[in-house]
Amino acid sequence: MTDRSAPATLDQLRDHLRRQVFRPGVDRRGRIAAEVELTPLRPLANSPGGCDYDKVQVGVDQFWDAMGGSARRGRIDWRGGALTAEPGGQIEYSGQPFETACLAARDLEDAVDLMIETARGVDVSFDLIGVGLHPWGTPEEVGLHLSFPRYPAMQAYFDRIGAMGRRMMRLTGSVQVCIDHAPAEELAARWELAQRLAPVLTAAFANGSIQEGQPNGLASARADAWLTLDPARTGFPPAWLDNPQGDPVEQYWEFALNAPVMFRVDAQGVHHTLPPHFTFRDWIHQGLDPIEPDGSAYPSLADWDRHLSTLFPEVRPRGYLELRSIDAPGLAWLSIPILVVGTVLSHADLSNALLADLRSLKQDWNNLRRRAAHQGLSDPILGDLAEHLFDLTRSRLRGCDEAMVSAYSERYIRPRRSPGQERLDRLVRPGSPPDPWSWIALEGEQLNEVRALRVAEEAHVLAESCLPPVDG
Repeated sequence: MTDRSAPATLDQLRDHLRRQVFRPGVDRRGRIAAEVELTPLRPLANSPGGCDYDKVQVGVDQFWDAMGGSARRGRIDWRGGALTAEPGGQIEYSGQPFETACLAARDLEDAVDLMIETARGVDVSFDLIGVGLHPWGTPEEVGLHLSFPRYPAMQAYFDRIGAMGRRMMRLTGSVQVCIDHAPAEELAARWELAQRLAPVLTAAFANGSIQEGQPNGLASARADAWLTLDPARTGFPPAWLDNPQGDPVEQYWEFALNAPVMFRVDAQGVHHTLPPHFTFRDWIHQGLDPIEPDGSAYPSLADWDRHLSTLFPEVRPRGYLELRSIDAPGLAWLSIPILVVGTVLSHADLSNALLADLRSLKQDWNNLRRRAAHQGLSDPILGDLAEHLFDLTRSRLRGCDEAMVSAYSERYIRPRRSPGQERLDRLVRPGSPPDPWSWIALEGEQLNEVRALRVAEEAHVLAESCLPPVDG
């Protein structure tokens, strides 16, 4: 067995990337899982536009107690998946992998219903909302609520670059779609398609147009934060941009080597900062003063794994693919990204057709990513691509799931109006800041609409199944 604390060779690091991080899948369809980060919100009574940031954290602590865990511990097993505390008090649900997107979507809906019920049932009750960026809070008002050494060290690293690190850590919420790598012969194509889909997904689900209680002129403030957060560890691997059909392992190998090391950790768990811009490649070739009496100057496999966990590209390989480009589009619509991405990526004919279409575009994908954050569906190319993506998805779904995707498409995709733009239109009035109570009411209204749609569709399916066979 390899000693993971011993200095690793270049061959060992690359082999780990190929065998573990890019481990080929067994089944072409792949298992699918959902992750969602929800934002806790407690409006101030008799204060339009105000939020009670102190009491909401008391309520969040009570939520964790009610769930049988502790926010200080950071993670509890739940429903076959896990609940995780995030740095700004956001609550993340990570579902278990399922064989189909439809099953993963249904699990996510049921889990979120239970989370909402629990949040509203604690003594200091609060609401959960699905949004890309907290519509009212600043990083200072929300605060950093995890004291694990990783998070203060991460914050200190990002502070050297600018203000976006605190914004990302404390204020953002997303839906992440996870799917197994394709088998070896199709692995590169799935990787390429996932990358190309990133700006389309950002535009389709953009929900970050209100910031600190005011319109911000953006489609997705969360995506905008990622644009400047730390370009060396975010976005697209440069080698992928240069050659999208190249070897994914080599593309990510270069990306990871050229990313600065955020911190290193000693045997007592103390996180040590490094000189600015000191990359993992530098560590391999130059070494560092040991932090243990008998330690090495060079990185180990454990250091490599830790470094990989601090990279945040649009698509992150983790033994599977994690698509990270999606704002939480509202509580009613959290399952839609799972249905769309899972359906298209798991069906070879849909994947091949969509990849051919995306390859035919003569676009700078970095520029497309920026346009997705700033313009969203109002960008003509992104709007057309999103509509094409949804049409492909609907062609393969049936019943409740097809009805849900169709409802989202009719509400947002076809009119080229993102969830964030809808909230601007509904909640912002001249001379009056958007009110958290109104936001919560809109979330509840849409949840009720979607639940009624699902009940009606299930009743329709049941009625059809009871019809007598037609003679002849």
